[in-house]
Amino acid sequence: MVNMRTLRAAVVLVIEPDQCFRSLIGASLRQEGHRVVEAADDRTAVEMLGRLRPNLILIDDDMDRTWLLSRLASTPSLAGIPIIAMGGNGDLVRLARAGIIDSINKPFGYTELQASVSTVLALSPEDVAFERERIVALAGELTAA
Repeated sequence: MVNMRTLRAAVVLVIEPDQCFRSLIGASLRQEGHRVVEAADDRTAVEMLGRLRPNLILIDDDMDRTWLLSRLASTPSLAGIPIIAMGGNGDLVRLARAGIIDSINKPFGYTELQASVSTVLALSPEDVAFERERIVALAGELTAA
């Protein structure tokens, strides 16, 4: 059973270069009771990650996030944080290999955002690891086909 109090208390890091879109996402998540921290770029996000450990990261995939994603994957205290890609313009195989466990295409609505966030936050750390492995395997099948 999902602990709604834990879901409501989630800290979510939103990494999105567009200030207006970042603010809308933040407001939407705050309305659901989440604590939201916003970053416009990768370097700011890494600085924030030095001070806090979010329960979830939402990341814009319209830009090359290779540096940030490899940094997250190689830092033991950050590697288990689930990541949702926003955009749909990124290379899904690369994103899957980098640890993304869900993706929502822009433009997306409030309901789609909340559904994705709630689903990912409800996963246990073991489920997050399993989903990452499953997505990487599927990505491998896509590239082999």
